[in-house]
Amino acid sequence: PGAPTAFLEQLEQERHAYVGRRTGRRVMTASTRRQRRQERYANGQNQNGGELEDEAPCTNNSQTNIRLILGEALYILRPLFWAEVQVAHTDPNRAPQSDATIWNAWLLSLGLDIASLVSLHGIVTRQKRNTHTTAEWQRRRVRLMFYLLRSPVWDRLSSPTIRRANQILEYLPILGNFLSLYLQDWVYFWKEYRLEDC
Repeated sequence: PGAPTAFLEQLEQERHAYVGRRTGRRVMTASTRRQRRQERYANGQNQNGGELEDEAPCTNNSQTNIRLILGEALYILRPLFWAEVQVAHTDPNRAPQSDATIWNAWLLSLGLDIASLVSLHGIVTRQKRNTHTTAEWQRRRVRLMFYLLRSPVWDRLSSPTIRRANQILEYLPILGNFLSLYLQDWVYFWKEYRLEDC
């Protein structure tokens, strides 16, 4: 078959732009959206219908993209870094690591997560209408509490505190033993099964 004409290409692009029955909202593919944007820029209008400004929107958009890429890269690299530290700490073939090395790795891992959240914070506040982005950012913020279940803090602070709380709960009449077992099972569930997801 011969090359498609401009009319056939236009029909193909309109076919890919789905229009919802109930709301009438038009959902376009990336190519259709790109073509509309090029037409708008060719006519000298921005997204709001006004005149295009010089270069400020592009600069702002590129800064947003850089912050987004940086935040996501830090979020992806943090588990890889922590897995390497855990392997180095538990591998008998490697030289044993000092407590200071483990604490430094824990602090650096926490710093990577906080830097990722800070980098993404401006983007999330600008996109408040995007519920998925906001929910993911909130989930990552709550996940910072998992640092209390990680190795150096768990051994020195969290585990003794939970053991002491269990001993106190066992003195309560009737429900004390039940509450103690429940707290212990709940914390160990989060430590053993959910911590690996983070």
